[in-house]
Amino acid sequence: MKQIYLILLILLFPFKIFSQTEKEKDIAPSPEATQATMIKDSLDVPLVSPIPQTGYIQPFGMYGITPFDYGYATWQLHKGFNASIGLNLTFSPSKYAPSGVGFGQDAAFMYAVPITERLSVAGGLYASNMDWGFLRYHTVGIAGVAAYKLTENLDNGRGVYTFCMCPGGYVVNASSEEHRLAVNGMSYHDRAGENANSAVIVTVTPDDFGSDHPLAGISFQRSLEEKAYQAGQGKVPVQRFGDFKKDQITTSYGKVHSCMKGASVFGDVRGIFPAEIAQSLEDGITAMDHKIHGFADDDALLSGVESRTSSPVRIERDENFVCASCDWIYPCGEGAGYAGGITSAAMDGMKVAEAIIQKYKS
Repeated sequence: MKQIYLILLILLFPFKIFSQTEKEKDIAPSPEATQATMIKDSLDVPLVSPIPQTGYIQPFGMYGITPFDYGYATWQLHKGFNASIGLNLTFSPSKYAPSGVGFGQDAAFMYAVPITERLSVAGGLYASNMDWGFLRYHTVGIAGVAAYKLTENLDNGRGVYTFCMCPGGYVVNASSEEHRLAVNGMSYHDRAGENANSAVIVTVTPDDFGSDHPLAGISFQRSLEEKAYQAGQGKVPVQRFGDFKKDQITTSYGKVHSCMKGASVFGDVRGIFPAEIAQSLEDGITAMDHKIHGFADDDALLSGVESRTSSPVRIERDENFVCASCDWIYPCGEGAGYAGGITSAAMDGMKVAEAIIQKYKS
């Protein structure tokens, strides 16, 4: 049975941590789609490399490739050996830029290992060199990263999972429809925010939708976003976990303060969800506290709703990745219902791109 997932974003800790907690196979819109697109050597807990980048130009193959970008260069790691090598040539006519042409080289190597079903670690080396006028960098170093995934299977049959950890990050208002509210999480490259925020996912099935209409999942999603909008009167609703458990509106912050991009207000986050889902969130978060003490702190902040972790529908396509009803459309990735995370979406996109290349190659 197809499963959709709801997310609450939680501002958990008033300190910075470096981890990513995403289990792609758990958030896939359909198990068969994910199994077909996930590579066998993918980590159960995807890791993002924390290789520090001191040169002006970040290495190719890493996320966030932008000239003149300081901080951390990161790329998605898979199980085993990972390498990123970059060469760059830089020139600028600006009078404030270094003179002449700049030459840079970057190399980074990491080895990633899943220690347990929930814990993965990686370590490696990096080197960076830049020679451009007065800009001269020669750096060598080591780096390590670990990722831990929290999961709970409740007695009511629902699963509760953490997802998309944003260290030193912010919760953002990501609404896209009038009178509906959706949130998401993000971190800037320097991860300098006061809190880490994560998401908590609860599984739901078509039985929760109240209808067998093909688009019932979207209607259910929209109804949650409408309730979130009402709970915050157009602003992002925020509630302390202690008040969430007592089913009462928060009146003041505790030791954790909101890190929000967009206006926020204290509101009834619990009331956004049907009673069983709200109770599942409470039970799951409480159980996770036994694995990471402080996760269920009464002062932790909940905001919502992030209802777009996976697509509730799938656009049909044939064996050539072409839309069944429009031969000029190639549905792919999460939005089309063929992936359940960053890695599987990227791989599905690669398969579709290869199919298009083969079609027009001749």
